[in-house]
Amino acid sequence: ENRIRAIVLMRGVPLRIKADPSQAPKAGTPATQVMAMSDQASVDSELALFGVETVPTISSVPNDFFKSEKPLAEAKLPHLVLVNRIDASGFDVCKRMITDAVETEKRGLWGNAYIDIANKVPQGDQWLEKIAAENHRSGIPTITDRFDETFPKNYPMTDAAIYYGWYERNVNGPFLNPSFQFRRGAIAFHIHSYSAEQLTDPHKNWSSALLLRGATATVGNVYEPFLHLSHNYDILHNRLLRGWTLAEASSAAMMAHSWQGVVFGDPLYRPFLHLGGTGEKYKADRDFRILSAASREWPGNNPERLKKLELATNKLSSATIAEGLSIEYLTKKDLPNARIWLKKARDLYPTPPEKARQDLQLAAIERTQHQKSTAIAKLQTAHKSYGNIPEAEAFVAWLKILGVQ
Repeated sequence: ENRIRAIVLMRGVPLRIKADPSQAPKAGTPATQVMAMSDQASVDSELALFGVETVPTISSVPNDFFKSEKPLAEAKLPHLVLVNRIDASGFDVCKRMITDAVETEKRGLWGNAYIDIANKVPQGDQWLEKIAAENHRSGIPTITDRFDETFPKNYPMTDAAIYYGWYERNVNGPFLNPSFQFRRGAIAFHIHSYSAEQLTDPHKNWSSALLLRGATATVGNVYEPFLHLSHNYDILHNRLLRGWTLAEASSAAMMAHSWQGVVFGDPLYRPFLHLGGTGEKYKADRDFRILSAASREWPGNNPERLKKLELATNKLSSATIAEGLSIEYLTKKDLPNARIWLKKARDLYPTPPEKARQDLQLAAIERTQHQKSTAIAKLQTAHKSYGNIPEAEAFVAWLKILGVQ
């Protein structure tokens, strides 16, 4: 038996266990041998089995909680301890991670989701596609980028509550905009082998960078984990949507312990506890709640949902619902209606960055349809109209990708 169910490591506790030089594999060693020989790991992952005798120091140890359908209290795994970390580049960030989790859980996490698929490795891409599909079923408006590149520099990622992406070593794209800030309570994840290599410099890697920019929870790797032995994002997101705690969801998403993973955030945080419509109501969440409620009331391909959302857009003059409708039509591959509602959202949004995102999505439709010249024309016209705002750099970045200097 074990009365300790969770350990929370605080800022100042060592992050990584270095490899024994005598065990270090030579360059060119096949990945399977590296996994079998490596004794480097995150401190956190080793502590998940701190009460178990004779755990080997090399390689990894299978996680009996992986893919669990039952929370830890029902799983009957007394040897397992959930390990999270409150750690970041500064004390103020650590304090905010705690307070934001507590405050957000009272109302629920509401806002836009941004998914950057990037077409790197099928397994990781499939995780992100599953997340996009689950968000659609849950009524969470999700802007999905399926181009080979990551979101461009200063992409107007407003009202960001959820972010999943890959694959760059250091923070880039929207997060380079000095004005960027996640919504309170946001969860943000970026697949990279060294996302949590260090925490002191928030301009390098990803974990520290995302936390500095307002994320309340993230995960990372301290050394090369190999993709299948990193957090499986589709499982992590599914369990969070089901109302699980961050500690349980992240543990269920990890195939092995005594390896490279780290979880940052309050272990008891349940960002989607009120996804069913409960919790404290705030005006800033209203339109996101409406989109979610419509998906519950008229699930699947029910055309009534679209009719009701169109009525709500017009009645409330809601740009958020209009953009949500455009995403609905994009999911159905109804491009004419997707264009109509993107333009409607652009007209309704009050700020240039929000308007700019609609123009980028309109250009993205042309890119996906291989209408290069039309996409270029839309990007050039939009770029001129937005002047020197930081988000205009996103248009320049896409024009360069399309061969326009």
